[in-house]
This record gives sequence, C-alpha cells and structure tokens, in this order.
Amino acid sequence: MINVTLINSQSDSENLKQQLPDETTYRELLSFNKVNTNKMVVTVRVDGEKVSFDLDDVVEDGARVTVTPEEIKGA
Repeated sequence: MINVTLINSQSDSENLKQQLPDETTYRELLSFNKVNTNKMVVTVRVDGEKVSFDLDDVVEDGARVTVTPEEIKGA
C-alpha cells in the first residue's frame, strides 16, 4: 500500500489522504476520485519537489497530487 494526498479544488473534501494499492497509476487515482481534469492542471510533488509525470505512471508513496484550474479568474 502507498500513501497519497489528493488536493482537489473541485471537491468539497479538498485535502484527502488515501492509501492505495501498489502499482496504482495517476490516471486510476484521478478516475477513482472522480476528478474531472478538463481545463485543470495536475501537479505532483514528492518530498516537496515538483516531479514530471505521465498519467499512466505509477503513483509514488508519499506523493502530493494537486488539481487546480488552468485559469483562475479574479473577483
């Protein structure tokens, strides 16, 4: 099992800590949590450092996955 934090600005539960099976991909993580990535940016950090990833890569233990809008409109 791996530990992951999903921070999703689209969700009522913005900061969600989860345990996932080993070999879970980022695509599976987002799909399982019903995250709509249309017009959204997905950022992954491991140990505080931003990492490059592909949606079909396996999620690393301790990853912090953040989903935010591509554009944030001011008030």
